[in-house]
Amino acid sequence: MTDTDHSLDAADRRLLAAVDEVWQTAVARAGTWCVCRVGCSDCCHGPFPISQLDAHRLRRSLDELRRTDPAAAAAIVDRARHVMAQMASPLFDDVTTGPRADDPAAQERSGESLWAVPCPALHPETDACELYAGRPMACRTYGPPTATDAQRRHPCRLWFDGARPEDVERCRVRFGGEEVESERVDRAEGSGQRCGPTIIAAVLAEE
Repeated sequence: MTDTDHSLDAADRRLLAAVDEVWQTAVARAGTWCVCRVGCSDCCHGPFPISQLDAHRLRRSLDELRRTDPAAAAAIVDRARHVMAQMASPLFDDVTTGPRADDPAAQERSGESLWAVPCPALHPETDACELYAGRPMACRTYGPPTATDAQRRHPCRLWFDGARPEDVERCRVRFGGEEVESERVDRAEGSGQRCGPTIIAAVLAEE
């Protein structure tokens, strides 16, 4: 690992600590309405865009798993390659960015076939994320109702069963730091050969 990688890792850990602190606030506010736990993997299916900072974090986490459990790491890579093979279709301009935007039918067909595909980091028997420490930002912030400078996001469909809209709003948390994350993404892209969004399976399959 280069000095640049070490510097990026240290900066990323500070960002993640701030995000995790907000997440703990969200869990405390939601109380029993929070259903996130090992084995609940409703949100761990289908491709979604991640940044190159997320990709850097995933590679680091996979490398750490290789040192402690090479077989588990190899199984993750195999699952990722299987997912990428499923996505090798004329429906996609680029497997890392999803179905062709100019083809609504492709959008629908790809949704039917791919949105049920589990993340390759998800253990097929325990439904636990095997790269949890290196999970992307989208995985870290999904679940509670959130607000950022850009948008207000709805909570996971499994949260707040029976709650009133005002109950949900009382539990809303703000995830700031978009500028800090953007700066970290720029650093991650500047330190490597890759730029722009990708998906989890593409990152893990390349390893």
